[in-house]
Amino acid sequence: MKFKTLLALLALTTTFAFAQTSDELSVRQDANAVTTVTLQSKGLDVRAVLHELFVQAKRSYVIESVPRIDLFLSLDSVEFEEALAFIARVAKLSYEQQNGIIFIRQAPRVGTGTTPTTQSPSTDPTKHAEQPKVNPAPQGKLSNSVLQRQIKGSYNKQSLAKILEDFGTQTRLTIELDPSVPKYHLDLTLNTTSLGWALRKLGQELKLELVFTERQTLLLRPIKN
Repeated sequence: MKFKTLLALLALTTTFAFAQTSDELSVRQDANAVTTVTLQSKGLDVRAVLHELFVQAKRSYVIESVPRIDLFLSLDSVEFEEALAFIARVAKLSYEQQNGIIFIRQAPRVGTGTTPTTQSPSTDPTKHAEQPKVNPAPQGKLSNSVLQRQIKGSYNKQSLAKILEDFGTQTRLTIELDPSVPKYHLDLTLNTTSLGWALRKLGQELKLELVFTERQTLLLRPIKN
């Protein structure tokens, strides 16, 4: 197996390339490229504002049981993550990412301290209703075999976080990026290859290490000195 690595610095742009048999991965990191959005709302429903946000950022999302909330805002060239966090805080929403898709829902309500009214057994319609089951959070490390799952793709000035989300969608895994990792934006072309090979090569060039977490996810984080 042969690998070739090319590193050149020109006008704040780093280019490197490497190959594995018939699989090829070439990346250009643009230090100035940042995904930003511009939003204007004079009383629009938060769901419409969120839709425009994700369309501009070219991200996947699902809204779960969010009621109408009117928003008045003006955001000009704001980074996607910052805009999403701001809207969620104002509208009292929560969100999480699963397999490259961001799920948005109402934030849990804080208890008011009042004692709930108890219905008598004869009038309680839920007396015999089966209580919903809550699935426990996944625990334990994934098997190394997941790194053999196949991926491919072509990305133009795409954020590293978005690329990892797409890898996760293709492999049905959750691939996390440590918050301390710089906001890399890459030009990347990847023929069909293994997830492990792609992650290892990205890690080598960006000085990141791959970690199997105890919550059945994969994590890329800066290599510790």
